[in-house]
Amino acid sequence: MTQATKPSDHSSLQIRQNTATGTIALLVFLAAGVLAACLPLLGNTLAVQWAREFLMLLALASLWNLLAGYAGLVSVGQQAFVGFGAYAFLHFSLSADKSIGQDWTQIDPITGLGKTITLADSFPAWMFVGPLHPLVSVLLAMVLGGLLAVPLSWIVFRLRGPYFAIGTWVVAVVVQLVVGQLGWLGKGTGTAISLDYAFRFGDINAVHNAFQAINPDTKKVFAREAYRFWMMLAATMLILLGILVVIRSRIGLALAAIRDNEAAASALGVNPTRLKLLLFVAVGAATALVGAIGAFDESGLLPVKNFSLLEYTAFIIFIVVIGGIGSFEGPIIGSVIYFVADKVLTGLVGEYFYIVLGVIGILVMLFAPKGLWGLVQERTGFTLFPVRRHVIFGNKEQDA
Repeated sequence: MTQATKPSDHSSLQIRQNTATGTIALLVFLAAGVLAACLPLLGNTLAVQWAREFLMLLALASLWNLLAGYAGLVSVGQQAFVGFGAYAFLHFSLSADKSIGQDWTQIDPITGLGKTITLADSFPAWMFVGPLHPLVSVLLAMVLGGLLAVPLSWIVFRLRGPYFAIGTWVVAVVVQLVVGQLGWLGKGTGTAISLDYAFRFGDINAVHNAFQAINPDTKKVFAREAYRFWMMLAATMLILLGILVVIRSRIGLALAAIRDNEAAASALGVNPTRLKLLLFVAVGAATALVGAIGAFDESGLLPVKNFSLLEYTAFIIFIVVIGGIGSFEGPIIGSVIYFVADKVLTGLVGEYFYIVLGVIGILVMLFAPKGLWGLVQERTGFTLFPVRRHVIFGNKEQDA
C-alpha cells in the first residue's frame, strides 16, 4: 500500500522585488523631478539650458542602455532617430506661405516687381499642415520615428554581432543623406525655427506673461526655453519610468534571456524577433521624441549637426559604458560624470577634452569593466532601483 505524501507547505514562500531602499529611491527620483520643474523660476537662462542639455543626454543614454544593455542590440545609428525627430518637428512647424530663405525674391516679368518665393511656389501646398502646436509636433515626430524604425529593423535585424552595429550606422548615414536632400527642409545648408512660431500659441504666451509678472524684463527667448525645458523634463521622466517598468517586468526578463542566449530563450517560448522589433520601434520613437524637443529653438538645423554620430551615439555609448551598462543607475551616473567633465574640462583643457575623455574611458574599462555603478555593486551589493527578484522561503533569501 502506497502512503500518501503530505503536500509541502508553501505558505512561507515569497517572491520579493521591491525593497525599502528602492521605494525611497523612487520617491526621491519623483521629488527631484518636481523640484527640477521649478528651476525656470530662478530666471537663469544658462541654468535652464544646461539642465535641458543634461536631461537630453540622460534620456538618450537610458534608451541606448535599454537596447544594448538589456537586449544586446548594440546600435551605432541612434543619431538617425534624433535627427529624423528634429526634422519632423521642423516640418510640422512650417506653413505653406513661409518664405524660402531670407530675401529670396523673383522678378515678375510683366510688372517688374519682386515677389517673395514661398514654399507653396516650389512644393505642393498639401505637404504642409502646420504650423502645429509644439506639443502636437513632437508627438507626431515620435510616431513617425517609430514608423521609421519598422523598415530599418527589417534591414538591420538580418545582421548579427558587429555587423548589426555597422548596419545601424550605415542606415543612419542613408537617413541623413535623404533628409539632407529635402528642399523644403533646407537641404544641406540647414534652416531654423523662428521665435514667432512658438508665440503663435496661447499657452506659450501665457508662460511669457507669467514670467513677466515675476520679472517684467523677461524676454520671449527665456519663456520659450523654459517651455522647452519642461517638455524635455516630462519626456525624460516618462522615459525613465517606462524603462524601469519594462526591466522589472517579464518583458525585461525575456530581453535579458535574448541577450544572454537567443536560442535558449526561443526554446523557453520567447519570441526574440517580435520582442526585439517592439523594443527597437519603441526606442526609435522615444529617441525621435527627444530629438524633436531638442530642435525647438532658433539655432539652425543642419544634417551634419542633428545627425551627429559623435554627439548622439559616441558620447552616449561613453556615458553608458563608464556609468555601467545593463543597469538602470548606470546612465544616470555616466550622464552626471560626462556633463560635469564637459562643462568644466572644456574650459580648462580646450581641444584636449576628447583626449581626457578617452583616458577616462580606458581607465574605467580596465579597472571597472562593468562601469562605476557595477563596481559599487560588486563591492557593496547596494542597489538603488532593484530589478532582481528575491525568493524568500522561511528565513532564507536567495536571488531568483
